[in-house]
Amino acid sequence: MSAPDSRRVPSGSDPDLLRESEERLRLAMDTIAMGAWDWDLQSGAVKWSGDQERLFGLAPGTFDGSFQAFLGCVHPDDIDRLQARTREALAERKTTHRDEFRIIWPDGTVHWMVANGHIFYDAAGTPVRMIGVNMDVTERKQAEQALRQSEKLAATGRLAASIAHELNNPLASLTNILYIIDSQPHLEETARTFVRMAQQELARMAHIVRQTLAFHRQSDTPVPVQLPELLESVLALHETRLRARHIDIQRRFECQGEVQGFPAELRQVFSNLLVNAAEAMPNGGVIAVHIYPSRRWSGDPQLGTRVVVADSGAGIPQRVRKRIFDPFYTTKGERGSGLGLWVSAGIVDKHGGLMRVISSTKPGSSGTAFSVFLPSAHAENGAVHRKRVTVQRRPSQMPLDLTG
Repeated sequence: MSAPDSRRVPSGSDPDLLRESEERLRLAMDTIAMGAWDWDLQSGAVKWSGDQERLFGLAPGTFDGSFQAFLGCVHPDDIDRLQARTREALAERKTTHRDEFRIIWPDGTVHWMVANGHIFYDAAGTPVRMIGVNMDVTERKQAEQALRQSEKLAATGRLAASIAHELNNPLASLTNILYIIDSQPHLEETARTFVRMAQQELARMAHIVRQTLAFHRQSDTPVPVQLPELLESVLALHETRLRARHIDIQRRFECQGEVQGFPAELRQVFSNLLVNAAEAMPNGGVIAVHIYPSRRWSGDPQLGTRVVVADSGAGIPQRVRKRIFDPFYTTKGERGSGLGLWVSAGIVDKHGGLMRVISSTKPGSSGTAFSVFLPSAHAENGAVHRKRVTVQRRPSQMPLDLTG
């Protein structure tokens, strides 16, 4: 009598092992955001694994199993290319096929998919079936896009700094020439008036050039920063463009607001908040910038300065606010990298501060306010108390009250 084979598993345990194997496979596919599919090329029926609907942002059981339903999830700009590449693979009788395409979730967010499939043919060479997996590669795509965007921004910044530097010399020459002309004793009063107007405009240009250079200069150690002065430099770069878009700027500076930090990085934070506020109001509106002494109430009490940048836009929905500081999360589609607020929050945290957002989508009183708290450069800042910020609106709009 031979000894039993220890490698053989009793038949009664086969269902348990199969279930365990399926669970491991499901766990692996969930971990790498992958789902399996089976496409009948003759009938057009598509079978999805249970987790596939999650990858497409669909509720369980809502996919009807048709190829048209699948195409309904694909980004409209990618449908024709996707079908053309599939037809090409079938015409060339390829056995494997790989494709990348975008899908749109019901909430409007765009995601990237990579599909890897295997094609089966019958005896006559007719394609009859394709099976494969879809993998969500959104984070990888967004990281690649963010890298390209950051490289473009860095190159643009270097170019802007270089141009600003080159403009300094002719601006200085023009300033001197106008000064000499203005010093002539027999200059007609009308001409002198025009010369002084030119001097004022030239001074404004020189200021913008200095601020452009300051944006791209970064010290290795933190320095004292006056927040009102820094905010003015940021507003100077954006104000003309904002007013051209019928956006009113309201300043309310209540303190010197000295903090210890890196000016270029802080300018990046507030520039990003201003740009976001402007984009929230395509038809014009109000941006209020409020600087006032405050206290950090969460964690260890700490004296400092709070900067609030508020807009009178449509507000940010709750589902978006939950992820607004997540890396690569964007509602701007191809126009956004999803890194602006994430980077800004990181800079504020680096300075020992805190950033938060309050928003309302209520018609008539909608708006968004970003609050940035930065600790004081000096402990002896005096008494600090809580304030209520009121965003001043146009008469047709109600104020959005926000607690600082």
